[in-house]
Amino acid sequence: MRNNIFYSGKKEFNVLDAGVGEFVYLVVQYLIIALLYMAISLGLPKGGVLNSVASLLVELGFVGTVFIVAASSKTNAIGATKLNKKPNGYQLGFCVLIALIAYFGFASLTNSFIDLLDLIGYKSSSSGINVNSWWKYLLYTITMAAVPAFCEELLFRGVIYQGLRKWSKVGAVFVSAALFMLMHGSPDQTVHQFILGVVLAIVFGATGSIWCPMLIHFLNNFIALTLSFVVSLIQQNAGGASASATSEATSLNPVAIWFVQLASAAVSAVVAGLLIWVIVKYLHKKNSENGAERQLASTEPEAVEATKENDASEKGKKFALVFFVLASVWVCFEWIQTLVTGLLK
Repeated sequence: MRNNIFYSGKKEFNVLDAGVGEFVYLVVQYLIIALLYMAISLGLPKGGVLNSVASLLVELGFVGTVFIVAASSKTNAIGATKLNKKPNGYQLGFCVLIALIAYFGFASLTNSFIDLLDLIGYKSSSSGINVNSWWKYLLYTITMAAVPAFCEELLFRGVIYQGLRKWSKVGAVFVSAALFMLMHGSPDQTVHQFILGVVLAIVFGATGSIWCPMLIHFLNNFIALTLSFVVSLIQQNAGGASASATSEATSLNPVAIWFVQLASAAVSAVVAGLLIWVIVKYLHKKNSENGAERQLASTEPEAVEATKENDASEKGKKFALVFFVLASVWVCFEWIQTLVTGLLK
């Protein structure tokens, strides 16, 4: 007999599901971390292997949360997250283009924010990715690019964004992006993760297939990983000879340099944003045209189900608000704690 969370049940997540999903993931994450600390206390050695296992478990926590929410709310997890909607070839092609525009177009703005953190004395507690061999490059492509793209999108876009759309389409984009940013827990990534979250949400809304934001998410991580690998290879071949080249620039006023960089970054970000918006509008138009006949054919049953869904959403809004407030305070506290720790170093 087929299971509800795969083949039957509600067709979409609602606001309550989104709030519960956010809160449940935080609980799951802390349970995973507690188990890892317990394993270390029992004698398991710290290091690369344990870190990789921890990272994989945390990512699987996103998937587990989705199915916990789906099971508890009797929702068709595959259909509700749009895993069953295959993207078209032109959608995939435009997603590759969007990923390139987003990564390089907003890179200067991201770097400007990181430079601002440096100016106010913040020191990051996270270590950079050291990709200095081919086997690491291939391994990290799976563990740091493919796995996070699939797992994180299921929760943030598949459940949280989808559920919040019933409250507000615009609000769903920005709230899901803010939660996506905060749950990464790193002030360094604030601007980058927020902008990426916005792009992923509007692409999902325009295409209706979660595979599209998954592809963009993967390419974003893959590009960063590849650039890190290339830089590592160049440094190995150059032997670090170029390290003294930047010392001459330290005599200039760092604040003045930052404002010049910010102005340039703002121009780049505006151009990138406009390009992505034009592409997204086209994708939305094509998706609407392709789905028009199907939507007209199923108007009556959809309307009846929508009424029931709206009634359920109204009843669950207060509970959803409680879950959202608790989870948001939780992740905000963690973000602020990380920022303060970095400033006090």
